[in-house]
Amino acid sequence: TVDELNFVSDSTKVEQSGGTLVQNGQVYTVKFDTEGEKTLTASSKDLAGNDSGKLTHEIGETFIVDTKNPTIQVIQTTDDQAVASNGDTHYYNETVTYSFTIADKHLTEGAGSAQIQYTINGTQTTLALKDLTPNEDNTVYTHSFTLQDGQTLTALSIDAVDNALNGFELNSGSNVAFNEKGVFLGGTIVVDTTAPVVTITKNAGPVNTSVENFDLYDGEVTYTISVEDANLDA
Repeated sequence: TVDELNFVSDSTKVEQSGGTLVQNGQVYTVKFDTEGEKTLTASSKDLAGNDSGKLTHEIGETFIVDTKNPTIQVIQTTDDQAVASNGDTHYYNETVTYSFTIADKHLTEGAGSAQIQYTINGTQTTLALKDLTPNEDNTVYTHSFTLQDGQTLTALSIDAVDNALNGFELNSGSNVAFNEKGVFLGGTIVVDTTAPVVTITKNAGPVNTSVENFDLYDGEVTYTISVEDANLDA
């Protein structure tokens, strides 16, 4: 808006890149509706020759329009599918790896950032953007972790918000599900690659007599069979 009693339209200059300019009297409207770096400057001179000088947007001559959401891709990798499930708990007899790729041109620590959070065997790990591995131009960030034998994943969540405050969307290449808040919908993941330990113990009984490869008893003989494992199916 040009506020001047002796306004001269021809002496007012509005310059912009990538925008659409519309003038209505002393009001100039510039609309930026495409992605990318933009510039905007304005100047005006009245009939008396008074010059406003070049003015810029409040944050500087150059600014960025960003309407794209950060994308997060999550890939679960294992040699086989879950061998068994009990409700929302799923059992694997191979290691399970989760790989994360977060992509956006305008992610920085602070207003725009990213977070990966997971809980393994009761211990919560929270990773911020600075903890992830960036590519050369800081537009793609990656991380992965692997569940080993004896480990249980009970919680997993993801989040990303860029500097324009665009929230994340899940990349279509992901093979695991999250809700709109970034909470993992895959339940509890258990990795167990250890076979059960079976023990056979002879209880107290009659004295035996060994004959070649056999033990001979003159009374009732009982054995106790015990099975030890963290994830037995009762």
